[in-house]
Formats: sequence, C-alpha cells, structure tokens
Amino acid sequence: MFAGLGMLFVIYGVYAFSLPAVQPTHWDDIASSASTVGYIADNFRWLGMLSAMFGVLSIAVAYGGLRTGQRWAWFTLLSYPAFLAMAIVYTWPGLVWSPILIASVAALWLDSRWIFSKRERYP
Repeated sequence: MFAGLGMLFVIYGVYAFSLPAVQPTHWDDIASSASTVGYIADNFRWLGMLSAMFGVLSIAVAYGGLRTGQRWAWFTLLSYPAFLAMAIVYTWPGLVWSPILIASVAALWLDSRWIFSKRERYP
C-alpha cells in the first residue's frame, strides 16, 4: 500500500516540478505580475521536489523495512497521516486528500497488528 502511494507521490512530484517548464503561461490568468507568476512557479517546483522525495522515502521504507516487519519502518510511516493532515488543512483541495489519509491510517493499523504481535522478531 505505502509503496503504491509512494509511487503516486513520485508521479505527482514529477508533474508539479515540470509544470512551470511545460506550461509557462499556466498562471497568467490569476497573477497580475511576472514576479508573482515566478513565485507561484517556484512554489510548484519545490512542491514537486518535496512530493517526489516523500514518495522515494515511502517506497524505500515500505520495501526496506516494513516488508520485513521492522518496527522503525512502521514508526517512520506514521509521517503519512501527519503529512496528509497538513495537506488537508493547508491546501485548497484539502478534502481530496481525505481518502488517502483514511487508507494510510487503515494500512498502518493493519500493519501494526502484524508488526507488534511478536515480542522479539530478531535474536
């Protein structure tokens, strides 16, 4: 689940990072000056890099640690609900993130039953 969500974040990150270069006039209708358009384009580039790196982190943790049942990976993936809750509060399409938030909380709950069921996993 988290590897799939991570891949979606990577795809979205590439889209957001490349949007200012592919469609340079995308924000001309809502911005009054060239400096404002540049500011919005820079924000999209940073959002793209943040999303892509979050996706790479998610894929690495899901395949590296969560798959083998390591507890540090589960605690690391707790950043998903926090990241998505911030996206719901601080971005204009906030409710779009709600199904992903619910799915990530459900996946963490299901994984917690498996990860924390044994006392000692490693000798």
